[in-house]
Amino acid sequence: MTIILILFALAILLALVEVYLAPGFGIAGLASGGCAIGAIVTTYQLYGIGTTFLVTIGALVAFFLFIWYLSRTIAKSRMALQAKINSVSTPEEQLAVGKGDTGHALTRLNLVGRALINGLQVEVRSEEGFLDEGTPVVVSRTVEGVVYVVSGEKK
Repeated sequence: MTIILILFALAILLALVEVYLAPGFGIAGLASGGCAIGAIVTTYQLYGIGTTFLVTIGALVAFFLFIWYLSRTIAKSRMALQAKINSVSTPEEQLAVGKGDTGHALTRLNLVGRALINGLQVEVRSEEGFLDEGTPVVVSRTVEGVVYVVSGEKK
């Protein structure tokens, strides 16, 4: 009886390793399945078909309860994709620039380029088409970290 419990405990432990520590490798998952099958075979050898049937049904119920529980825990939210992304990949410099700030284009703004604004090098989008390198620019607006500029030259 002890060997059966040890094999089932090892099967559960290896399944947890496969899910949480080393997902995708499959080695722990295969070993987990092997331990579970070994426990069932050992049950058959020691106790016969009736007890083996009950143990198999119990193991399957426990497995599906484990999957059901796992799908509803906090662990799922850490491992699954979310519908909304709450973070931005915008550098801090982009967020520090505001409407009305001035600077000059470091590269030719072929609608998108780099500019030095308030001493910060940021990626900008031109709202007036192409602007040559060195052209003075003024920030017209910022939307979610995207800096829009217009020419600051007097026309």
